[in-house]
Amino acid sequence: MEKDRQMLVTSIKEWVKMEEEISQLKKELKLKTTKKKELTLDLLRIMKDRKLDAIDLQENRLVRQTRTTKTAITKKSLNECLARFYKNPEQAKEMSAFILEARTSKTNEILYMK
Repeated sequence: MEKDRQMLVTSIKEWVKMEEEISQLKKELKLKTTKKKELTLDLLRIMKDRKLDAIDLQENRLVRQTRTTKTAITKKSLNECLARFYKNPEQAKEMSAFILEARTSKTNEILYMK
């Protein structure tokens, strides 16, 4: 019993220490990510102005590429699309409700510090 209590105390102390270290690293990562985004925007603007699709580096290449992505399907967008398709708002609402209810859900257990 005492061994379990000691193990619990040790584990909690180590967990808190890890949580604090991770928090500090996340702050540093956020700063670096922000700086990288600024540099990326600058590089993309320059490459676009000079009509460069790629820049050769010593061992790598910087490549400018354009991608088009679709937006997420939200409840509102689903309702609007179904209403246009069915031309019947009631039928569109029923279909939307069915689709939204049929989605699977995932449950995870987490541990965090407040």
